[in-house]
Amino acid sequence: MGIEDLYSSQKNAAWRIIQNRGALVDHEVGLGKTLTMIVSAQEMKRLGIVHKPMIVALKANVNQIAETYKKAYPKARILFPGQNDFTPAQRLRLFHEIKNNNWDCIILTHDQFGKIPQSPEIQKEIFQAELDNVERDLKRSKSLAVKSLRKC
Repeated sequence: MGIEDLYSSQKNAAWRIIQNRGALVDHEVGLGKTLTMIVSAQEMKRLGIVHKPMIVALKANVNQIAETYKKAYPKARILFPGQNDFTPAQRLRLFHEIKNNNWDCIILTHDQFGKIPQSPEIQKEIFQAELDNVERDLKRSKSLAVKSLRKC
């Protein structure tokens, strides 16, 4: 069946994510944050901005995200390992699976993501990039709020 179209708010949020290489999407429940993340990930891959996009989500949401991804992009190669795939015995195989295959997206829980070994330097880079994105979004939100107040 697929997805017919996106709301304009989803298109705008996806564009912001692509332009900023990430963003805070603070839409209300039911306004399509999941599909926004999916479209952003797929478009960033298609445009060559990222090689293997990853969505890190709550454990309860991983299957819903994967189902929505398949609905939006039926031919996409997505990896969303279950808890049994992340046991210590299976973890190395899974890391090789992530590394050696051309996934369109990898969907992990916060706990699974936290088990991927990273050097302190890489961790610092990731945290700094996230902090920069949040600060940029906050600055933009404040700017929009000030402009809105001036119009009143």
